Amino acid sequence: MSKSQALKRINKELEKINEVGEEFLEEKGIISVGPVDESDMFEWEANIKGPEDTPYESGEFNLKIKFSYDFPYKPPSIYFITKIFHVNIHSDGELCRNTFKLLKTEWSPNLSIIEILTEIINLLKFPNFNTCNLNGYDQNLRERCINQRDDEYYNHIAKEWTDKYANEESIRYIFGNITENNKDIEELIINYEKELDKVNEYYLKLIEVIEQNKKK
Repeated sequence: MSKSQALKRINKELEKINEVGEEFLEEKGIISVGPVDESDMFEWEANIKGPEDTPYESGEFNLKIKFSYDFPYKPPSIYFITKIFHVNIHSDGELCRNTFKLLKTEWSPNLSIIEILTEIINLLKFPNFNTCNLNGYDQNLRERCINQRDDEYYNHIAKEWTDKYANEESIRYIFGNITENNKDIEELIINYEKELDKVNEYYLKLIEVIEQNKKK
C-alpha cells in the first residue's frame, strides 16, 4: 500500500464524516473528528462524549488517531489523550487490544472511523473485566477493582477522574473565565490538580486502612 493510496482512503473517510453531518455524529456521541492540521492528513483527533448512565457521563474525551501508509489494510493507532480510568484502557491511554479487537484481530478495511469511535463509546458503556487488568495503574486500584470486583469503588474512581480531567466546566466554575494567556490562572489550575491528587492518595490510603481493620 502506497502513501497516495492510503491518503485517498483517508480523504474518503473525511468526506463521509462531512456528508453525515454534525447532528448524526452527535447522536452517536461524537462531538468532532478530523485532521489536526490538513497539511498532515495522517494525524487526526476526535472528541467524544461520555455515555449517559456511566461514570463518564459528564466528560468529553479527546483521542488521537494516527494512520499508517498501510491504511486501510492495517488499522489506525488510536489512544486517549484525556486521562481516563477504565478497565480496558491502559494508563497511557492505549486501548487494550485483547478487549478492543477491532484494532487487532477483528480489523477490516471496510470499517469506518465513525464505526470505530462508536465502538469505543460502547466500550465506555460496557467495560469487560475478564480481558484486561488495569495495566499501568496503582496496585491498590487493581487489587480492589479487578480481584475484589468492587464495582462501587471502581465507578467512584472513574467518576472522580472524569470530573478532574474531562469536565472543563468544573474548573471554569472554580476559577471563572480562563484565557490561554493568563499564566497566573494556569498556575492555579496546576496547583489545584496537585491538591486533588493528594486528596485522592489520602482517600486510597484511608480505604486500605479501613479494609485492614475489617479483616482484623
